[in-house]
Amino acid sequence: MSETQEIKQAHAVRSSWHAVAWLGWALAAAMSVQLAPSPVYIAIIVSICALAVETHAVEGPFKRAFPALLALGVIFSFIRVVLAALTTHIGERVLFSLPQATLPRLLGGFTVGGTIETGVILDALVAGFTIIGVMAVFGALNAVISHYELVQSAPRAFHEAGIAITVALAFVPSTIESVHAVREADRARTGGRVV
Repeated sequence: MSETQEIKQAHAVRSSWHAVAWLGWALAAAMSVQLAPSPVYIAIIVSICALAVETHAVEGPFKRAFPALLALGVIFSFIRVVLAALTTHIGERVLFSLPQATLPRLLGGFTVGGTIETGVILDALVAGFTIIGVMAVFGALNAVISHYELVQSAPRAFHEAGIAITVALAFVPSTIESVHAVREADRARTGGRVV
């Protein structure tokens, strides 16, 4: 199947559920992640998102983008934990100390480095897991909905905004698909050697 046919198939109606029903599901799941940021609840929601993608998404670039969005969420979470550990100093249980530097008042005047506390790291891990949960919800939404159906169901006054949001939702899968196509072309050109 050619890449164009695969993308057209991915844009087709994806399941028997209407796109607005999927949107409502995603908003409810995202609110659950934000309002009850318990790691147990977030793990359940991420699992449900993975199950929804596996059972309802059509093979194609949108389904393949789901793991990439989860990986992006993990990267954002890691950055969040590192920045919080290096710049927040309010805990009592110190794990270890690093050299510290205080930035000038013009740049905020906060201290980078110093003591690394257990409580700060745990709070940052929970906040990072929340980021992963939100990325999973919207990655699953992107994988299972028909973007065309979602734009068509928007009120006339929001049609332009709906198109802009649809383009934004389709950006990550399209980029991943383009990178995949470039890698395949490189492999074909170089005889299987990765460039």
